[in-house]
Amino acid sequence: MNETATNGTIKVPEYVRDALSLMREFTEKLTAIVEASRAWIFYVSEEGGKLPDARHPLPEELENSTSQLSPAVTELARSVSGMIEHGRVEGLEKINLRLRLAELEAAIHNANALSNKAHFEYTFAKTNKSNRKK
Repeated sequence: MNETATNGTIKVPEYVRDALSLMREFTEKLTAIVEASRAWIFYVSEEGGKLPDARHPLPEELENSTSQLSPAVTELARSVSGMIEHGRVEGLEKINLRLRLAELEAAIHNANALSNKAHFEYTFAKTNKSNRKK
């Protein structure tokens, strides 16, 4: 089944398959940023706490990754939302897209908030620690 959009022809089944795949992929990436950010926040909040694994990027890298991913992920979310709202998908496809979209939107929100918080708290803790040494 083909549907026409303002920017050309969209093959709905292919679009749904690709959109679901992308949403899963980026939800996983953003969730990893959230988990790494939480590890840094816990480390900073517990003085002398266990340092996050070396595989966790530094808070600044987490914040940078999130800010780099946000525009494209937001564009994906808008595209999927448009497909849903304009009735181009129905039934279980529509429900599946809505669920994955909700997960993606929550992941981008949490990644933005927690990576910013991790970076801020890490920087603040480093500054305070260096000031105490003086």
